Amino acid sequence: MILLKSFMDNLEYDLKGIKLINYYDDSNNRVVKVHNQSTQTKKLNLHFYYPSIFYPYGNWELEIKPTEWFMLGSGLIDPCSFLISYVDGEVTGKIHLLHQKNLKPIKDKVICVGLNKTGTSSLGVNLKKLGFNVWADSNYSNPINNVEFSNYTFSNKSIGTSIDLIEKTNVDFFQDIPFSCPGISERLIKNFPQARYVLTKRIDSETWVKSVKKFWHHYFKEDKFTPNSFSTIQHHIGVGTIPEISYLLNMFETWDIDSYKGTLDEKLTQVYNNHNLSVKKTLITHNCDWIEIDVSKKGELKKLTNWLEIENNTPDFVWVNKS
Repeated sequence: MILLKSFMDNLEYDLKGIKLINYYDDSNNRVVKVHNQSTQTKKLNLHFYYPSIFYPYGNWELEIKPTEWFMLGSGLIDPCSFLISYVDGEVTGKIHLLHQKNLKPIKDKVICVGLNKTGTSSLGVNLKKLGFNVWADSNYSNPINNVEFSNYTFSNKSIGTSIDLIEKTNVDFFQDIPFSCPGISERLIKNFPQARYVLTKRIDSETWVKSVKKFWHHYFKEDKFTPNSFSTIQHHIGVGTIPEISYLLNMFETWDIDSYKGTLDEKLTQVYNNHNLSVKKTLITHNCDWIEIDVSKKGELKKLTNWLEIENNTPDFVWVNKS
């Protein structure tokens, strides 16, 4: 790979006769053009990478005839920080793309720090309808990518990946793993006190415990937390074969259920109460703009949109994954 040109608003690479050009269009959106300038048909494979996360979230492969050119869609390149390119099966190098422009300021981004099974999915579905670019439905996220993203975050004991996604992408609402996990929520608040936060909750801890045990009944049997039936399989077959497994094990690890005393219900109650207390304390300490929401209550969606200062005539949440 040869870097042909490098300007503030234009990068050009030569990939064994294929020219890859990265530039901004008139609306300051990033554009990637691929042009075969050789006399031979070339097989091009591009792997797309998140900011600072060293696994591809997608790839693009095709044969390009001489003189043919293509534009890569924004769905592929919007989340992308860099590419790894292959021509005719041989790696041709790492391609850094121009930085994103038109990013929303952190103060306009909303992060849900409620535990899973407190309405985080419902919150995402409703905010998507209101025009938010939601993490779970964005170009950055799908079931396999969520597994890889959460595994990278937890195995490296770092929130750097989450920080990059918040700072360097156009997603403006984040929820679910890893943003919902004890310990990680508080660290994100400390890093982004200027963001806005939603603490989702249930009417009481008992309701949350029942929901957790019912929804993930495979992991809670005979009054014990028993992920072994799935986790053992996961360790042998690897990530991706059963995406739910490693994804959830990361979350359960942050709950640290077995560090508490008492029955399973008592342990889960402590997980719920301690997380909410810790998050509230951190939000107050850092003088954050935040709100508590219970998606099961009447009028809560209107309460949320009033806080967000956006128009909405629907008072109640559409409730998904209702146990």
